[in-house]
Amino acid sequence: MYIGEDSYEDIFRSITEMVQTFQQSNRGLAFSQERQFSADNLHKIVEDLKYVLGIPSGEAFILRCAQASEQLDELKKYIEYLKKFVNATEGVKKSSEGRLAKLRQEAEAFSSQEMVQKLYQEIILIVDSLAQSGEDA
Repeated sequence: MYIGEDSYEDIFRSITEMVQTFQQSNRGLAFSQERQFSADNLHKIVEDLKYVLGIPSGEAFILRCAQASEQLDELKKYIEYLKKFVNATEGVKKSSEGRLAKLRQEAEAFSSQEMVQKLYQEIILIVDSLAQSGEDA
């Protein structure tokens, strides 16, 4: 997946907002933010790697590639961190969908119960009116 230049801040801001929302609503999220991961650091790593790719092949390129291994390792850590976030939010989404389906079923059952009660009250009224008309006769 490609992340545009201006998106690094947006991604990390969204993560922060999501975590804060879950904390404020007292809902669990199986994810914790780690300070070592930031938009600025990710942007720097990506820019450094782009620079390495722009070096013409030769001795300088080989030297920079050897030095870039640390940055590649850091980039892998960012990928894992972002995957953890996605997995945590997908888990929440799944459980929320399950709760929503259950609430819909309960709402339907409640509506049916209300309808049965109204019909029962109508039957009682009809029976009462029939009983009264039978007494009047």
